[in-house]
Amino acid sequence: MSTLSKIVLALTTYCCALTASALEFDLPENGNVVGHVFTATTVYEDTFLDVARKYDVAYDELVAANPGVDVWIPGEGTTVTIPQRFVLPPGEHKGIVINLAERRLYYFPSGEQKVYTFPIAIGLEATPTPITQGKVIEKEKDPTWHVPASIYAKHLAEGNPVPHSVPPGPDNPLGQFALRLSIPGYLVHGTNRPVSVGQRMSNGCIRLYPEDIERLFGVAVVGDSVRIINQPYKVGQDQSGELYLEAHPLPQEWSKSAVNTNDYAAALINNHAEFKSFKINWKAVKRVVEDSNGMPGTIGRSAATISEK
Repeated sequence: MSTLSKIVLALTTYCCALTASALEFDLPENGNVVGHVFTATTVYEDTFLDVARKYDVAYDELVAANPGVDVWIPGEGTTVTIPQRFVLPPGEHKGIVINLAERRLYYFPSGEQKVYTFPIAIGLEATPTPITQGKVIEKEKDPTWHVPASIYAKHLAEGNPVPHSVPPGPDNPLGQFALRLSIPGYLVHGTNRPVSVGQRMSNGCIRLYPEDIERLFGVAVVGDSVRIINQPYKVGQDQSGELYLEAHPLPQEWSKSAVNTNDYAAALINNHAEFKSFKINWKAVKRVVEDSNGMPGTIGRSAATISEK
């Protein structure tokens, strides 16, 4: 392949990543599991950053789903797993639900039986995103970033002064779209650093890929509720009666305390009254917990579906 052909192919791949569709799923009539896991084949120029953005997953999600694959040079024709199956977050499926442990945002539009989901960047351990509730109070296109006093002082102390405000444009860390929340000082916004999506990289705000915030900006409305949780394990069933456990690494704040992960998973499952009749495979539960790769794993089946066989 000529050098020019390689450049054209690389640009085509990059543009595909930039125009990837947001993940949108119909809500199931029964159960709370959506999407599916599938595989894709890389081309020579691909890195995991390219593949993650193309399929609207976070870099970290892709790495966890593909242990042993070179993230920078997976190589021509390498098969990679694309983790697009999700157990929906616990609680009411309404408005925006942000799960910090999962680093993913879910949007449930009012009056529609569907869900949009987007990978996100969240606050650093030193500047964590709060666990709280609020609502969307303003939608702003081409926002100006008014630098918070704490960030301004920090940069000044480090000898790297920043302006008091940054106008719209490629240097604006808010990107082209922002949702202002009733939670003072916090936004859901785009970013001029899309590689940060999926990581703890912000000063507390929620960042999305540029194409994802544009999609969310288009469907979200002022007044939508916002609920921020921190749930590393989620349990749910699909429409066929299979029970799934989705496990993510424990939040850094949790790992400082003595948390028995297997006991935590067992308590989560047992506390769901609707799963009392399910036959649980506890070895499978342990395996999902040990992997903690974010991909829902089958851990049981309803007694009703077992008796039908």
